[in-house]
Amino acid sequence: MKFDVLDQAGACPPTSAFVFDWNEGVPATARDIIRERIRNEYETTHGGASEGFANDLVQVSARVLRCTLDEALDRALRGFESNRLFLVVDGTQITGLDQPFLLTPTSKITFLRLIKLKGG
Repeated sequence: MKFDVLDQAGACPPTSAFVFDWNEGVPATARDIIRERIRNEYETTHGGASEGFANDLVQVSARVLRCTLDEALDRALRGFESNRLFLVVDGTQITGLDQPFLLTPTSKITFLRLIKLKGG
């Protein structure tokens, strides 16, 4: 099954981020989706080359970090664990990196990133 994974920052409308390919009936985890997302962005940005890349999922403050694939994955996983990045599947927030859930052909997957408000 293929899923269009969406990105949403704050109250902005969601936008398409990448297509996630997963086997029907096999439980997925947040770690699986984040790992695939980072790998996809890495390959798209550098064609699989080993040098660092700028990754939107692991953006910190107003600057985008340049990092290796492993560093980007580590930062994204830490962002999820520290609630800077949320994963919502079918309207339910996934709270654990290794919490299994089933995807259906109609599942909606969204990465939600909170943004700081001016003055607060």
